[in-house]
Amino acid sequence: MTLLIGIPAYNAAKYIENCLKSIFDTAQGLDFNVVIVDDGSTDETVNIVKSFPQVKLITNKGNRGVSVANNILLGLAVGSEYF
Repeated sequence: MTLLIGIPAYNAAKYIENCLKSIFDTAQGLDFNVVIVDDGSTDETVNIVKSFPQVKLITNKGNRGVSVANNILLGLAVGSEYF
């Protein structure tokens, strides 16, 4: 099974570390990748995500909206069995 876990994030510093820890604690033994699209956060979201080297981070230059972030993630899901 190939799973892509895609997370759109905007100013999510308060939550993103616990979110990622939970994913890695829960998904052990699965074939999965985690991708976060940061939508121009102005808080510490990007720095927190960078502390998880196994996570692919895509950063938008500005806040383009959750639909744009989701579309980026959907484009990356091609080839994954689950998203």
